[in-house]
Amino acid sequence: MKYEEFPYKRLDKQESINVINDLIKQLNTSSTADQQIDIMLKMNNFIAEHHSYEAMVELNYARNINSKPFKLEKEYYDDLSPTFKDLINRFSKAVLNSPFF
Repeated sequence: MKYEEFPYKRLDKQESINVINDLIKQLNTSSTADQQIDIMLKMNNFIAEHHSYEAMVELNYARNINSKPFKLEKEYYDDLSPTFKDLINRFSKAVLNSPFF
């Protein structure tokens, strides 16, 4: 598959916040280690999806820094990144506070 054929989707900021907050809530209310492992796997998949799209944006922008659409996407992910990192930190703290850790 050529790079241009890889699917790209702009992640919605509020939807991403809601997904991660929901996973944190599920993690905090889960009653077994198996449930928490499933939640952590979901979070890992979500992080991987985010990083994949962010990397695609970076590559597209690096290939053509004069492209307005590429610049706008880069600015969008640059704006989303601190929020995303904060949410990942909150999730990690919830994992560390788990009785199963």
